[in-house]
Order: sequence, then C-alpha cells, then structure tokens
Amino acid sequence: MGNVMRGSFKKRLAGAVAAAALATGAAPAHAAGGNLEPILRLTAEQRYDDDALLRNAAGGEGQFITRISPQGGALYKDRGLQFEGWYSPDVLYYETTHHASLEHRGSFQLKKKLSEVTRANVDLKIWRVSDPTSLPRLGIARSIEPILYGKADLSMDTRLAERWNGKVGYHFEGVQIYHAGEMPGFVNAPFAETSYRVTRRSDLGVGYRFQLFTFGAEVASSNSAYLRYATRLTRSMTFTADAGPAWYNDRNHPERTGLLPRANLELARQGPKLDLGLNVGHDLVGASGFANAVWADYAGLVGAYRFLQGVPLKVFAAASYFRDGQPPSRGVLPLFSSGQGVSQGYSVGGGLEWRFNTWLAAQGAFDRFSQLGGQYGVVTADLTRNVVSARLNMTAFQ
Repeated sequence: MGNVMRGSFKKRLAGAVAAAALATGAAPAHAAGGNLEPILRLTAEQRYDDDALLRNAAGGEGQFITRISPQGGALYKDRGLQFEGWYSPDVLYYETTHHASLEHRGSFQLKKKLSEVTRANVDLKIWRVSDPTSLPRLGIARSIEPILYGKADLSMDTRLAERWNGKVGYHFEGVQIYHAGEMPGFVNAPFAETSYRVTRRSDLGVGYRFQLFTFGAEVASSNSAYLRYATRLTRSMTFTADAGPAWYNDRNHPERTGLLPRANLELARQGPKLDLGLNVGHDLVGASGFANAVWADYAGLVGAYRFLQGVPLKVFAAASYFRDGQPPSRGVLPLFSSGQGVSQGYSVGGGLEWRFNTWLAAQGAFDRFSQLGGQYGVVTADLTRNVVSARLNMTAFQ
C-alpha cells in the first residue's frame, strides 16, 4: 500500500507541475466560456528554529534556516464549475549544518454544480516534509524524518425536498514516515447525512460514518451515528455541532473493542475586517504514523484582523491543543493529564503582515510548538521548540 501511495503522489506532482507551467502565461486565458487564470507566487523566509532535534543534529545549537517557496498553478471559474490547483517545492538551507533539503506541497480543489439542487466538492492536499509541525495536524510522527502525508475530502449534497437536504461523502488520510521499519497508515471514512431546515437559519440532522483504520498489518474500524446542528448566527458567523456514540473494533486487539463518545463543535466567521475559526472535539483519528487509531481531544483557534481602509496591516494568531491515547478510552480522564500511553501537545503563534501593494507583503511571526509523552513504544521526549521568522510574500498572479 505504501508503494501505491507513493505512486499516487508522483502522479499528483506531475499534474501540479503541468499547472505550474500553465502559470507562466502573461495574461488570463478564456476556455469553454469560463475564465482560466494563472497562479504564480513566491515566498522567501529566514527563520531561527531551536528545535531539540535540530540542536542534536547541529551539536547543541539551534539553526538559522532559509526557505524559498515558489508556487505555480491555475484557477478556473465559470457559472457551474470552479477549480484551483497548485504545486509548491520548498527549498530549505540549514545554515549551521550546511545542508539543503527539498520538500513538496500540492493542492487541488473543485466545486461543480451538477444541477439546480445538487453540488459536488473535491478537496485534495498532499505534503512531503521533514517537519511534522508544518502538517495540518499536531501529533503526527515524532522525528524530523521525511513524511509523506495526504488527505482527501469528496462530497455531494442535494436538496431532497423543500426543507430536506442530503449529503454523502468520503474522507481519506494517509501517512508514510521514511524511516527503516516504519509502516504506512491510512484512514478511509465514508459518511451520509440528512438534515431538515428548522428555521431560515438553522438545520437539524442525523448522520452515519464508517471508519477503516490500517497501519501495516493492523486493522481496526468504527461505526458512528450522530446528531448534527448547524445555524447561521449572523450574516458572517456560523456554528455547527455534531455528537453521538462510536463503536470501535480492533481486529488485532479484541480487548480494545468498545464504545466511546464523539463530538465536534465549530464556529467560523469571515468578514472584511475579522476572520475567526474555533474547533473543539473528541474523536477517533488515524494516519498518525505510530498506531492504526487513537482517541484524540483537540482544540484550535485561528484569527486575523485587518485594520481600517488605508492601513495595510493585518494581525494574525493561532493556537491549538491535542491529547491522544489508546482507544477506546484508556487514559482519557482526567483531562489535561499525560499518564501512561497518553501524549499531548500544543502550538501558539502569531504575527503581523504589512502589505505594500497588491503583489508584495512582508510578515513577521513567532511560533511555539510542544509535543510531550509517548505511546505504543514511542520514546517519551520533550519536543518543545520556538521559531522566529521573517518572510516576503510575492504574488504575480492571484
């Protein structure tokens, strides 16, 4: 399965390179009645990282790191179809140890209106990095070994009746750590939901989700039924919540089979001045690089504030926290504990962005990451680190 995933990565990478080649066009093109536009961006960053793993590699010191990240792709829009795809190679130079590395990121998003009442969505993302904290999930891997991580979300929603809506979808995650003896891990999770429009702003529904976890030869699964509530609090702010029981079944370790609760709360706001996102939950997750499945507590907060018109300054900040352990619920209580078999971590950070014009912006940022504890044979280690960075973001198109 690992070879299949690596082959898939190469195919996606080749497609992204083709999109980047398209981005070299000097002006937007028009095709099939839609608008095809290039994406061409460049980020240049200088950072200092005092990561313990880097200190060990450098003989007791942190490292200054230079990162150059070009990004190329294409954006297409018409009345019934929108897609955006890009690829970015990241070149990193470690100034203390005098070596360089090449990392990769790619993304493809598609929204298609199939009829007046039916829409389809595709969201694919892939990373090949040596820094696990650059991934969208904390707690993946425990080293600076190269990691291949990908996720996919496919869904289709439709209006079933005047007040009834239906949605089916599929979520995938996969991870491979390039270290001797490490096995690939995957999660496949199809789901189905139906909801009823209770008021002009609120929906109430039910759903079912199946998860299949694999990690090398280990296989586990879960079945979950849940209630879902969604409401628009204001014109720019929405709130969603879903909760219900999940039955976990570990084929290799029957003693771990059992019932656990799951819940997820999300608050999102987008506006001309303030963007805000909050996510809190307890669930089963996989594709961590060290186990087929773990229970996880998680919380995340991101925000950005833009100043008044005429002041091209933006303030941004983010914080997140996680705990995970052996399913279905070993070590889950008390909250914030890090007992045997439980790991936890957090990240906090923020910075300022000054936009000189439509194509050039400067950022300064500070980030702190911490990952403590271990499980499933992973050595307990303190991976606390601080990163200070300054970067220039240049955008020729988009």
